[in-house]
Amino acid sequence: MAFLPSVAVAQEVGHWILRHFVERMDCLYDKPEADFWDGVFALVMQPPSAQSPLERLASLGGALRDTLLPFGVVDPVMSLSCPLGTSAALQELASVCVDVFAEGCVQRALRLLHLSKLFMLFNFNDYGAWFSQSRWRTDMSSLSSTMQELTKLARADGVGAATPMAEPLDFRESRWRIGLVTYCNYNDTATSLTKWSRTSKSAYAERHGYKLFHFEEPFVTQAHPWMNKLIAIQQTLRDFDWIFWVDCDLFFMNPQRTVDALIRSALLQNEEASLLIAEDGMMLNSGSFLLRNSPWGAEFLARTVDLLSAPMPYSFQHMPWHEQAPLMYLSLLPSVLEDLGEPGRPASVTRALSAGYDPRVALLPQRALNSYPPELVQKTGHALAHQAWEEGDLVISFNGCASILGGEFCEAMYGRYHASSMDRFRYSR
Repeated sequence: MAFLPSVAVAQEVGHWILRHFVERMDCLYDKPEADFWDGVFALVMQPPSAQSPLERLASLGGALRDTLLPFGVVDPVMSLSCPLGTSAALQELASVCVDVFAEGCVQRALRLLHLSKLFMLFNFNDYGAWFSQSRWRTDMSSLSSTMQELTKLARADGVGAATPMAEPLDFRESRWRIGLVTYCNYNDTATSLTKWSRTSKSAYAERHGYKLFHFEEPFVTQAHPWMNKLIAIQQTLRDFDWIFWVDCDLFFMNPQRTVDALIRSALLQNEEASLLIAEDGMMLNSGSFLLRNSPWGAEFLARTVDLLSAPMPYSFQHMPWHEQAPLMYLSLLPSVLEDLGEPGRPASVTRALSAGYDPRVALLPQRALNSYPPELVQKTGHALAHQAWEEGDLVISFNGCASILGGEFCEAMYGRYHASSMDRFRYSR
């Protein structure tokens, strides 16, 4: 796009293309919505002395309820009309929450920033290079640094918001019907992942009597490819008590550990737990998770499908995180705004806030079901606190490997870990 002037030149001459992009980023292009976002902007940027911290917390929380829960409904139609404005308001709410609750808001503030990053990245491919021109003053580097600091504080006790694993790790419950589901649709001439995925997952399923669904043909071709992941779960959930979704680029590394133990650990803490998932060093990661066949689980899955398939621009279908974006949105709302006060009803500061997830969402430690290769963790360790695979972990997941370490390097690594996976099943009792 060499015909475009530099940002500096465009500012100087008032180039219409820059004016167009800035108008879109600043949410000034639709009069009724522009009035609303002008109000949000005034609130976010107002001097701290204008309100007491509790009043400011309630005002920001109220504005975000109107934005994220229009008419009381968990729907991003309003928030996605101004992603940068939503991101800025969430960052400010997190900051004020920490001012008011101190250590009691560390977990909640981190999840508010997870949502903030989700919205900041919504238009990143379109406007990322010009974010500094927006009135919202959003900055990816600053947000990432703050998230990294909060992640360290949130995990200072070694557990964070995650549910600890309960012994024994080879627990079995014969009454539970458990299915393993994955979807592999790679070009076999470019990678052996499909074959390696099938053999590793088949060995694990056979060892424990789980039913494996290794889908290799798309259910739909007219939708985003990752819609097939959600449809694969919908096709199988009704016949099982739990479905364990595992990405194609994930191998089982411990024949003894069971899926039953993951479920039991969550249910011991909360009998209503229905989505068992882990966070990595960035935020919630859907590379592997367990979903319960319950009314809530079925509805949650259907709503995730809806938010991935709704027409643009009020949909997550073209987000770089694909199905992970609506899944995270629905996991955190409306719970992430609870107990933060409302206009006229100040928040109570007598207790620590929850992490902000729906009560039926159980966070498990990353190493319990989604460990990453040490090579990837080392490469990204300066910015992301991912957890590396260690001997004894259930699985190793190569989430984002090729984009970080390169395709050829990762293909060789897949082969090494797959060989190790199969050896473990071959020689274990």
